Amino acid sequence: MKLISWLALGLLGAVLVPLSIALGVVAVVLGASSAGQAAPAGGGKASLPVVVTRGPLGGIPLGYLEDFLVSGARFDVPWEVLAGIYRVECDFGRSLLAGCNPIGTENPAGAQGPGQFLPRTWRTSLGPFELIPPGPPTTSDAEGFATSASGGGVTDPWVPADAVASTARLLAADGAPDHLRRAIWSYDHSVAYVDEVLALARGYEAAVASSPPAATSATAARPAAGLLVAPRARSPRTWSARRPSSAQGKAPFIPARRTGWSG
Repeated sequence: MKLISWLALGLLGAVLVPLSIALGVVAVVLGASSAGQAAPAGGGKASLPVVVTRGPLGGIPLGYLEDFLVSGARFDVPWEVLAGIYRVECDFGRSLLAGCNPIGTENPAGAQGPGQFLPRTWRTSLGPFELIPPGPPTTSDAEGFATSASGGGVTDPWVPADAVASTARLLAADGAPDHLRRAIWSYDHSVAYVDEVLALARGYEAAVASSPPAATSATAARPAAGLLVAPRARSPRTWSARRPSSAQGKAPFIPARRTGWSG
């Protein structure tokens, strides 16, 4: 009799544990638009509608996915582009190269953290190869782009949420979302880098292309079907193939404005 009871408990646990984990996955991302999101720079509250997709999104860790969604909505930067940048820079914090790991290192150019911030980009008062210490967010872009994801008084380039928020702020200052190629090129002055980030972003967008056009909490709360909350709902974008011209200075091209994604 005891054996039967233990077997019954084991079977119940085998069902409930995966179910509770799946529910937690849904709850974490659905809650990102409220409890975990700082007020946008403009003062209003950024909305974070979601759609759902089956399975993981290209190996993006859940914590990073939440950061991309929240900061993307906060600064009006496509979350897919943020994901592409963080995949290229440090593989979502998993790269073992100096500057990505361990904490407190820098690469040969001085870049640090999962977003590979240069010290003077993070805070203009820092030296070019100075290790970036935690500190208060900058109050203007002229002081640098150190941003707190939570709206708190300390930000750190080694904290993924702070790094992603700072990247989104920097991209917005450099032209996103209207001029994505220019903004990405400003982040790393390489046409190959821009092409790689946009190719990855297209892939993340395609991963949810077959999802419902919008999701409600009732729709998302079906973990038994293997659903994972993913990006906010958008209409499909047109990704520009245009490239910056190095002969005219800093990404001097002017992309055509169109419905969807412009370059």
